[in-house]
Parts: sequence; structure tokens; C-alpha cells
Amino acid sequence: MLQVYPSIKLKKPLTHHAEICGFSLAIWALSSASVVGSPIVVSSSDWQTGENLMIDFFDGFATLRPQINFNGVAGDSTVADPGELEVGAHDPYRNGLSLQALEFAGDLQFGSLLGAAAVYNLYENEDNNSLDGEFEEIYATLDLNGLGVRGGRYLNAFGFQNQSHIHSWDFVDMPLVYGRLLGEHGLRTDGASALFEIPSRWGASLALSFGESVGHDHGHEEDHSHEEEEEEHGHGEEHAGDEDLLFDGTFVSTRLLVPWNQDDFNRWSAHVSLAAGENAFEKPTLIYATGISYEWLENGYEPGGARFRTSLELFARSWTASADDHDEEEEEHGHGEEDEHEEHEEHGDEFSGTDFGFLAEAIYSPSFAWDLGGRVGYVSGDSEADLEERWRLSPALTWWANESKSLSLRLQYNLDLLPSETEQSVWLQLGMSWGAH
Repeated sequence: MLQVYPSIKLKKPLTHHAEICGFSLAIWALSSASVVGSPIVVSSSDWQTGENLMIDFFDGFATLRPQINFNGVAGDSTVADPGELEVGAHDPYRNGLSLQALEFAGDLQFGSLLGAAAVYNLYENEDNNSLDGEFEEIYATLDLNGLGVRGGRYLNAFGFQNQSHIHSWDFVDMPLVYGRLLGEHGLRTDGASALFEIPSRWGASLALSFGESVGHDHGHEEDHSHEEEEEEHGHGEEHAGDEDLLFDGTFVSTRLLVPWNQDDFNRWSAHVSLAAGENAFEKPTLIYATGISYEWLENGYEPGGARFRTSLELFARSWTASADDHDEEEEEHGHGEEDEHEEHEEHGDEFSGTDFGFLAEAIYSPSFAWDLGGRVGYVSGDSEADLEERWRLSPALTWWANESKSLSLRLQYNLDLLPSETEQSVWLQLGMSWGAH
């Protein structure tokens, strides 16, 4: 039975959101007219969808390509709290209606060398159903011959999907392996990155990144309460948990991406990705991944025709965690040095482990209007780290209203196979985009 939640409370003052939205809407309002010879010229190939929207300042001194994206979802699940099954910050977290994301994005270019980009996202905080927001990305760019540099907050080049925002996803929610190993937003960095174009026929590239991991605050009070409850019952003191194994502080990442066009109709791509840094225990975490993708286009480089694409990605993560917190807690409760020494011998100061997962997707598009997709995801379990083994099967059907793909409806079914139970969910997602895309 669907439940409707008609009211949303504002976590931050209304003026905070008004400033962000007001500034953004002022930019969109410029699209209502274009005055020849004025310092600001607005153009678009389709004003209804905003396709190729561009705002030109002072005869090419700077160009802005703005965009607004909306994703909302309605559905029902066999669990009272669907957030327990989801792994992404924008995944459906309750039965009924919810706002996944309202994105205000812009790409600003100064000539051919300098630029900047930002994505500001309004979302529902799952702790209290309040409306909150954050800059998911905001960075400056420098484009040289064969070298691109970014500085600021950005999504790392890792795997095939880490740099994708929700409006460009092929499914309603984040893949299990991306959420488990990379975090609810994937890998995000406050730092600097470089993308080297490797001389090749089809444009191979090597990406390098260094900086601080971006913390996530989309609602985890329930998780913390669960951990506190475990401690009260004497469980989980030395368990790492999902979030504790994620990067927490400085980390580095790299990705080698190699595309290959077999001919005009068959295209391949492969990647090798690696990331290393410290987790919440100030111990090392290492993530490595590889993947291959294939795409068939009925008309090749010509528009129209059917399309088929599929990909397979393998992930693994090695980590070290600490039992220091467990030992300190026992010391606070008055245990002597002898008892503490025995506990160290039994559990050790550190414990290590490896978990892994994979993601397989396939999507067939008989025309621009329909996508018939299927996804299989898996993540391994580790009892010492309190990680559950999970499978998820997700068939999905997407309808697009136009060739510019500015309006869509997506129906998705999730079958979650957990160690002790099986859960099912059905989601209907509405997607809308206006602006440069």
C-alpha cells in the first residue's frame, strides 16, 4: 500500500534555499529573451527542453551552460523502512513519495583554457524528512593540450559510473557494489585531479586524483542508534561496519580508461581503477576495480536506430581495522592490565579483511523512447567487519518522452536476497531535465 507524505519541513532557514534557488532561477530567466548586440546573448536549439542552452557573455568572453534536473520516486517495499535496503544517498528511503534530487547545475567556460562547474543538490534528509542541500560538485578547470586539471570538489574518475549524477543513471538507485565499497555518494574529493589524454586512435585516458574525502550527512541517526543498541547488548564493539571502512581523510585514486571502436557499429571500453587511503580507524583501505563494456548501434554514427549496451565490473577492497575502541571501553570499566593483555592476545590490536562484489548490466533500446534494462549486483559478507552478503536483481523499463530525453518515467523492481530473508520493492521514478544536455 502506497503512503503519501505531502509535507516537507525545511532543515535550514528558508532564506538559505531562497538564495540558492533565486540565484539559479535568475539565470534561467535570462532564457526568456535574446537581445542582439547586448552583452548577454541567450540561445537554445529547443526552448521547450532547453537543449543546447547557452548564455554568452560579452561576445564570447565567457559562456554558461545551465541545467535543472529533477528526480522523484514513488513506490512500496516489503520492508517498513526501505532505507535499510538502499546504499546510495539519493536512493528511495521510504514507502510512498519522496524527492530524490533537485539539481541546479552549470558549466562556465572562459575561452578555451579556463572553466568552472558546479552542481547544487536539494534533497530530503531521511532523518526528519526535511529539505536540505549541498554542493555535490564545485570546481575550477584548466584545459591544456592533452591535459585537463580540476581543483575543488568533484566526483573521482573511478569505474564506469562514479562520475554520473542521478539524472543520468539507467536505474532508480545506486548499484550495491558502488554504495558498499565507495560510499553513498561514490568517491568524492576536495582536492585536485589531472586527466592525461593518451595518444591513441579512440582517446584513451589516465586520471589521477589527490585530496580529502568528502563526508556524507544524508541521515544516519538510525544507523548510529543501531550501533549503540549493539553495544548495549554486547555486540559489535570490534566490528568495523560499512562506513568505518570507507576513506576518511586523504586518499589517492587513479583510473586507466581504454575505449576501442571495432567499427562504426560496435564499440568497446575497459578500465582499471585503484584508490588508496586511510579509513575511520586511521588504517589503510585499498580499493581496486576493473570492467569492460560493449555497445552496439544499429545506425552506427548516424542518429536513430536500435541500441544495445552491456557492462561488467569487478570490485575488491582490502582493509585493516582497529579494536582499540573496544579495549579502551573495557579499560574504562575497570579491567586490570592483565585482563587487557589477555584481550589483546585474543583479538589483537588490528584485524584485516577483504570484501568484493560485481555489477552486471544490460540495456536494450529498440528506439529512443524505450529502454529495457536488467541489473545484477552482488557484495560479499564479512562477519568480523559486520558486512552482510547481498544479491540484488533489478529489471527496469524506462520511457522517454522525446529524443532529447528531458522527460522520463522509469518502472523498476528490486529483488534483494539477504542472508536470512528476501525482500521486494517496486519503484516508479519521474525524471525531468531542462537546459544544456
